[in-house]
Amino acid sequence: MGVVKAQKQIVLAFSVKGHLAHFRQPDTSVTHVTYPFPPKPTLLGLIGSILGINEDSPDWPEFLQQNHLLGLSILSPIHSTFVQLSLLGKGFLEAGGDNFNRPTTVELLIDPHYLIYYSGPVASSLIEFLKSGRIYYHTYLGSAYCLAFPKWRFSWESSLLIPANGETYEVLSVVPKDAVKRIYVEPDCQYASARALPLYHSGKRTFSGSRSFYYELSGQPLKVCFNSKFEEPFYMVPRPDSRFICLW
Repeated sequence: MGVVKAQKQIVLAFSVKGHLAHFRQPDTSVTHVTYPFPPKPTLLGLIGSILGINEDSPDWPEFLQQNHLLGLSILSPIHSTFVQLSLLGKGFLEAGGDNFNRPTTVELLIDPHYLIYYSGPVASSLIEFLKSGRIYYHTYLGSAYCLAFPKWRFSWESSLLIPANGETYEVLSVVPKDAVKRIYVEPDCQYASARALPLYHSGKRTFSGSRSFYYELSGQPLKVCFNSKFEEPFYMVPRPDSRFICLW
């Protein structure tokens, strides 16, 4: 078993489900392509919306700098479609303005459903809000027209494990690509990678760092052999049912 990194910490899980989602890849312009699941800054924005912390809040800079660990499991198969929208008033574009219309093809995820894991400094507050069904700001999956509502699932106390080189786990969540030495291919599974998801939000639409992930399109577990050569920290965490998730 991996090396225990720290004393036991609270880990919580909540689900979020919607009819649509769009997590735009920033290097796409003519066609807005989506990531298959929300990047870490998007997940932190979702948590901030639940707790009432946004870019206008005095607590926002401190919130961004805190050590938040997140993980994600896919609960419904990844499906997407392309639609054409007329975007209005994109003022951050040079040609933008209140009356600027631009026909744009957008990729939308259909019926997305995720299980989000969190461990960090706002865990207690987040548990309190989710258990009582409270949300401070409205929540959505990437775009304001993709409304979604988080639902409390469960929490537990667990150690954070750093896998030893060559150690193998069956993982119920997406896995950082740079931490993977080998994936054991199983029958009837469809494997994919999501490239260069933003990692840190500096505020005002600026991001730094990126991380790519492996995942199974319908959310089946990944049997992964890990390596010990990775730049950003990640941890394996046993769930109450003794299955593992990855936090990063």
